[in-house]
Amino acid sequence: MSDQRVKNSEGENVPKPGLPDPNGDLKRLKELLLGEETKKIDMLQEHLENPELHAGDVGRVLHQAAQMNQQQLPGALADALSPVVESSLYASVRKNPDRLGDALFPVMMPAIRKSIISIMSGMVQSLNHMLENSFSWQGLKWRLESIQTGKSFAEIVMYHTLDYRVEQVFLIHKEDGSMLQHVSFMEEDSENADLVSSMLTAIQDFVRDSFQVEENDSIEKLNIGNMVVNIEAGSKAVLAAVVRGNAPTAFNETLQLCCESIHKQMAAELNNFDGDASVFNAVRPDMESCLISQTATPSSKSNLKAKLVLAALAVMLVSWTGLSWYQTEREKSLIQALDALSGVVVIRTSHEQGALLISGLRDPLANNADALLHQYGMSKNDVVFMWTPYQSLEPNIQIKRIKRLLKPDAKTQLQLDGSTLIITGMAHRAWLKQANTLLALAGISDIRSDTLVLTDSSDYLLQIATEQLQPPETVHLSMRDETLIAVGKASHAWLTKAVTAVGTIAGIKAFDSSKVLNMQSDSYLLSESIRLLQPPSTVHLNVQDALLAATGKASQAWISNSSKAAVLIPDIKAYDDSKLVDTESNAYLLKKAKHLLKPPVSVRLSIKRSRLIAKGEASSKWIKSAHKHAQRISGIKGFDTRQLIDTGSNAYVLAKIRRKLQPPESVKLKLQNRQLIISGIANAAWAKRAGKLTLGLDGVNSVWMRKLVVIEEVLAPLKAALRNTELRFVAHSNQFMDGETLKIKRLAQQLIKQSDLLRITQAHVKVTGYSRLLGGHASALALSRATMVKREFVKNGLVNSQVETSGLKTRKEGWAAQLDLIWSPLP
Repeated sequence: MSDQRVKNSEGENVPKPGLPDPNGDLKRLKELLLGEETKKIDMLQEHLENPELHAGDVGRVLHQAAQMNQQQLPGALADALSPVVESSLYASVRKNPDRLGDALFPVMMPAIRKSIISIMSGMVQSLNHMLENSFSWQGLKWRLESIQTGKSFAEIVMYHTLDYRVEQVFLIHKEDGSMLQHVSFMEEDSENADLVSSMLTAIQDFVRDSFQVEENDSIEKLNIGNMVVNIEAGSKAVLAAVVRGNAPTAFNETLQLCCESIHKQMAAELNNFDGDASVFNAVRPDMESCLISQTATPSSKSNLKAKLVLAALAVMLVSWTGLSWYQTEREKSLIQALDALSGVVVIRTSHEQGALLISGLRDPLANNADALLHQYGMSKNDVVFMWTPYQSLEPNIQIKRIKRLLKPDAKTQLQLDGSTLIITGMAHRAWLKQANTLLALAGISDIRSDTLVLTDSSDYLLQIATEQLQPPETVHLSMRDETLIAVGKASHAWLTKAVTAVGTIAGIKAFDSSKVLNMQSDSYLLSESIRLLQPPSTVHLNVQDALLAATGKASQAWISNSSKAAVLIPDIKAYDDSKLVDTESNAYLLKKAKHLLKPPVSVRLSIKRSRLIAKGEASSKWIKSAHKHAQRISGIKGFDTRQLIDTGSNAYVLAKIRRKLQPPESVKLKLQNRQLIISGIANAAWAKRAGKLTLGLDGVNSVWMRKLVVIEEVLAPLKAALRNTELRFVAHSNQFMDGETLKIKRLAQQLIKQSDLLRITQAHVKVTGYSRLLGGHASALALSRATMVKREFVKNGLVNSQVETSGLKTRKEGWAAQLDLIWSPLP
């Protein structure tokens, strides 16, 4: 077998050329059976041996591994990476410091700018105080102190002039604005601490929303009168200090250190704040260390002469500046007013020899520009005009030019629409013809006079005649040729006036009034009266000398309507209806009703609002007959017998019984099948009297009084039971002895059964307490025992007002408390 294989150049045994390889089949078999697994094994081997693939796999799960490490071992990853990050950062700064500076620039620059502003503010304050006191007697004393102590004069001035006090310090949560802690000099300042915290948070939010600021930027100081609010913002909380006066710049550092200390101590509480601010009581000492104050020695008065000189110079400077500004603004306003004038164009302005020179164009019809000089407080010596004449195309100037050319009447209105002249109002034909000829000279291409009224036309003459004659609505005017024609109805006075007025209207030569009916003649007035009043056949109308008279019979409605309508008839001077008989008057209807109904003497009839009303007493037969006949009376709309007593009815008999017995309100009477039933509550005297009087009553066969409750029969046993009850108390106290409260409970149950009777008679239990004591507490003990009895009664169902209490010193008949029942007698 070995003779069939040879070694190749690489030293491997391979089959001789031309012979089959016995291992080739084995390889192909392995590929068929284990091909996929072999590929996967090769891929895994590649991942393990290739660093690039292995790094990619780690990178895909690195963030998840970091999150799991932070959850399981908080801080472990940070501790492991801190040395590496610090070494890398150190090496990066050493190698390329500019790159780190560029990265920290957005964070560092606001902090640096804040520090510089704070230092400059302190320097300015110290410089102001130093300059103020340099030339005063106090300043000389401070210079001497500077020489003695070896300190600079500025330090001495700052030391003596600082005057401030930190009044309140707030610790506010940065995210939700909640107040975490508050300290103050005055205890009453704590009342509005939450309100101040909300205000500061709202101001911060307003500034961020309203202005383009960085996310971490915040308000550092608020000035409110002589109060300053210094604000130091941390990552999770804001520290705000309210300072009265001028605090030194060192205070800002104090506030910053305090804020940093709080964030360091309470980092976990700030990150996990859940609304409970009590945990921040631990930082009160740090905040109270910021409540510092300093009182300065009152400064002496400054050098008066120096101040006066400086004030005078300042006044002169302000006056000169103000005068120059005023002069410039006045000239600017004048130029703007001139440029706004129609027909005036300002081209150039300059100043020559102290005067304002204005040149430009001016239409001769434009308003005089000199009038504006007085308005702006100037004269012709201050302003020189140099105008060049020109013809303006502004509409109001053109209208002036056209009016000067045409000279229209006051009733004629002119208006321009481009190059078209619109003429409205009124004018003569001759003027309109002349206008068409002359307007071409003014540059007008077209004239529109659609709504122009020509004063010599028929329409205009009719309008003038209508305005002057003022015809009534019953007269219609028209024009035919040069004659005014009137048709209709009018008064004699108007006809006379119209004839005279037409003669004064120019253009109307004749007036035709033959077709106008005189509305003041008696025949016309009678026909109008009959047409408007429409009298019935039983009424006769007559007109004489404009007086209308009516005679005959008519209903009340027609008489009333005719009186109202007659007043509206033109030219009727008076209306006489005294001779009319009202067929619907109460007297007429009542007389007719009595004639038909024939009422008995005990019945009284009356009429109200067209209804017949019967009062008194009558038999059922007459009442039935009256209802039947009342329906046939014209003008009667109803028959009311509700106040009529039927002498045979139960109600009538019962009313007679009530008048005789006069029962109290608590007693009810009922008549049923001629039997009188008496129920309710009454005293014994009335019950005895009622029993005697009912024996001889008409219409009553028997009396049943079993449902009548006699007060004395019910309340007398209750009164005796109360008076005979003995209540015992423990000696010298208001406590009941055993079994006494059961007595009160039984009495209360008996009283509650008669609650209606007690309410009607206003009955109440009177409790009188007694005591054996001789001292000053005797009355109090007696009243206390009575009160205890009342409390038991109320406890067992009685109303508080049904029990009355009193106390007596002397013991009576062996009782410690006496009971009684008192009621008000019924009438």
